This record gives sequence, structure tokens and C-alpha cells, in this order.
Amino acid sequence: MKYMKTLSEILNRISAEGYFEEVKISGDDIFIKDKKYTSDEIEIVKVYRFEGESNPDDMSALYLMDSKDGNKGILIDAYGTYSNPCFDRILKKIKLDNIN
Repeated sequence: MKYMKTLSEILNRISAEGYFEEVKISGDDIFIKDKKYTSDEIEIVKVYRFEGESNPDDMSALYLMDSKDGNKGILIDAYGTYSNPCFDRILKKIKLDNIN
């Protein structure tokens, strides 16, 4: 198995698995394909973290999410100091399932 270390490599691979729709968050609402979900209707199935070798500003996280009705989505956010507080608040409410 080839080790993938960049965000673009992971995005290319997961798009073949159906993860290409951007997850949007507005207040307490989560949207995939313009359909609104609550945090109880979404699961985070995988998290990838990336760290820049020479620049701490390159720290990011990629979340793969599944809805109960079969929609799949991705959310990309910084982590650490630069993470989006709105994303952090909602991500804490979403069930983590099968995180490796």
C-alpha cells in the first residue's frame, strides 16, 4: 500500500469512494448536497491530519462524513490555533465512528 501524505493525494483517492461533496456548516446546521442535517444524522468516519514540514500554518484536518441517508461529504479545516471555532463546536457534537 502506498503511503499518501498530501491533502491532494488523499482527496484524489477518496473522491473515487464518493467523498467529494463539501460539507457546509451554518450555525448548528450541517449541509451535504444542500440537504440539511443535524449532528445526530451525521457520522465522522475518518479523519486525516496534515502538518507542514517547515510551516506550522500548513496544519489542516480532513473529515470524511456519512449521513444516515447515504450522502457522503468532506470538511477541511485548520487545526490547532487556526481552526474555525464554528466547526470545532459542531464537530464535537458529531458521532465519531470507526476512527483509525
